[in-house]
Amino acid sequence: MVSALLSYIGSKLRNNGKARASASDLLWSFCGMFAAVMALGIMNLHVRSWPVVGEWHQQGLGLLLGSFGTLCVLIFGRPEAEAVRVWNLLAGHVIATATVLTLLHVLGPSVFSRSLAMAAMITAMLATDSVHPPGGALVLMAVDSAAIQRMDWWFMLYPSLAVTIAVLLPLGIAVNWLKRNVKFDFPADATSAPTSTSASPPLVPLVMPTPPPSPPSTPGLRPKLA
Repeated sequence: MVSALLSYIGSKLRNNGKARASASDLLWSFCGMFAAVMALGIMNLHVRSWPVVGEWHQQGLGLLLGSFGTLCVLIFGRPEAEAVRVWNLLAGHVIATATVLTLLHVLGPSVFSRSLAMAAMITAMLATDSVHPPGGALVLMAVDSAAIQRMDWWFMLYPSLAVTIAVLLPLGIAVNWLKRNVKFDFPADATSAPTSTSASPPLVPLVMPTPPPSPPSTPGLRPKLA
């Protein structure tokens, strides 16, 4: 049992032959993530003076939601993931926010309503094939944030959905276009050519010829001693 568990953990820790990211993928992911977080940070500095939504931010609503961190990692790090399909982005967001807001109206903020909202959210996402990991962060934030609860149903549209459509999604599309069309990689490692050496002729073992057997000696006459 223990060996099987260790073998399973080891298989998950290994790379399993997955090719490393190219230099262009690293660069465009870096640029996309930097631009997205920089844009959110600049918006957060001035959002309190915006019309309509500025009042919510003056009451404690933050623009840099934790769900944006998860979403940026998916968009710029794993754009091929199913979780960042347009359907998952839209349906998953609506399911998460609608579920938690409904339960907050019915049960109020509590440990039970938080747990029930998370369980109902993942069930609805699986049933509609719209699993969206940032939705879990939205549920947890809504239960624990008085500023979000004051927004009530407007939280379904702002800030998560509006900022995703206006900022993160266009940046993700641009970065993915660059990854597909502007590709380059690190220079290949220079392999030194093998030094050519003149092949020495094989050593031929010296075999000493076996001398022919000497003919049997005939017994000579031996003088007879008196």
